[in-house]
Amino acid sequence: MAPDPPVLRLRVELLGVASVNVTAEKTEPAEILLEIARKALRRPGQEALRNLTLIAPSGLHVRGSCSLARLGLQDGDVLVAVTCRVPEVCHADKTFAAVALDGSVLIWGEGSSTDRSYSEVSDKIRRGVQHIFATERAFAALKVDGSVVTWGAAEWGGNSEAVQDRLQSGIQHVYATSSAFAAVSLAGSVVTWGDASHGGNCSQVKEQLQSEVHNLCSTASAFAAVKFDGSVVTWGDAVDGGNCQKVREELQRGVRHISSTKSAFAAVASDGAVVTWGNARNGGNSSLVQDFLHGGMKQICSTMAAFAALRQDGSVVTWGSAVWGGDSSAAADYLQGDVLHIYASERAFAALKLDGSVVTWGAPEWGGDSEAVQDQLRSGIHHIYNTSSAFAAVSNTGSVVTWGDASHGGNCSQVKERLQSDVRHICSSSRAFVAFKSDGSVVAWGDEVTVAHQLRAVGISGS
Repeated sequence: MAPDPPVLRLRVELLGVASVNVTAEKTEPAEILLEIARKALRRPGQEALRNLTLIAPSGLHVRGSCSLARLGLQDGDVLVAVTCRVPEVCHADKTFAAVALDGSVLIWGEGSSTDRSYSEVSDKIRRGVQHIFATERAFAALKVDGSVVTWGAAEWGGNSEAVQDRLQSGIQHVYATSSAFAAVSLAGSVVTWGDASHGGNCSQVKEQLQSEVHNLCSTASAFAAVKFDGSVVTWGDAVDGGNCQKVREELQRGVRHISSTKSAFAAVASDGAVVTWGNARNGGNSSLVQDFLHGGMKQICSTMAAFAALRQDGSVVTWGSAVWGGDSSAAADYLQGDVLHIYASERAFAALKLDGSVVTWGAPEWGGDSEAVQDQLRSGIHHIYNTSSAFAAVSNTGSVVTWGDASHGGNCSQVKERLQSDVRHICSSSRAFVAFKSDGSVVAWGDEVTVAHQLRAVGISGS
């Protein structure tokens, strides 16, 4: 078995200011990477940026004692650094939750009819919250002291009483399917709760999850754990990835990282090859492109039903649901090389190239068609953000270009003048974008209700 490289090579971008390459051990805590980034971005004669926030591709803030591997960071990832207030926001159904700067939790929105009310646990999350995670109808807050607090619909993971004694301390990270949670402790053990059929019950593989779990990945109804020795443990719905028996032999070579669609997994083995399993139509069968997946993978990105693999040579390979991004033939001429990074909405992909141009494919109304703004995407793009069905690209000068579902952020015409320059970061939910400018101002667009929610998360009452 080829050894898994212990060091992550990452790029940190302080948009409009600097971009630096850094390295960090996979097992190091997030707070170490944050300090490395602060020092690397420091200008001559200046002190390190003490108010820096580092944001992972998943949207999670890089902070605390959780290891970089358990945060889901991969070799080659691009992280965004910001020096302004940026909330960490997630949602369950139509209820939103955000971690405020003081470590308290803000919660608002519709659809909060739950079996375990927020009021029952509100005192426990007034301070010390580090991250919030969500299933479709429940939340789990991970606190600085390593404890976990849950609320929401009981059958969706909102009630963790059965395992509460194991959630009092020592938890490093929490993962979710659509209706179950899995928490990984500092020692590498796993605790699960919620819908048993969707990963909330790991009793059949319990012995394999007692220690040495490196990180987890999830589909909508199954979990896959990568252990420190490179072995893989799966549980949950068998059809949607909870059973990897058919590829067990291929996984014996050792696994570095796993990505997922809503019902399939794709693992990067220690030799760089890709192994897939789960729902065949949604990415679980990569046989048609297997000749291109034998090694040299830099990144694997996914929509809800398709994968896109970025190879070390800058070319892109896709598979899964054709209409959700699995067929990139229309853009194939632009994906043969020089691709820097891939981004995804629920049903479309956007590839950022070395020359600053952007290539899109997948469902047109979900951002797969960028023809209307193609002139603005030919060069100079620095970073791309997404909602569930739209994209927003930030240029080197801090201007913003949007496309995709207008109601979910694909149309920024009402705030266009305020997005012409100096945008440093964009925070997104499933339905709206919030841009943070260098002067400290905030601009939001997309679904009107969601916009109001996100502005509230940063302490602003109007748009």
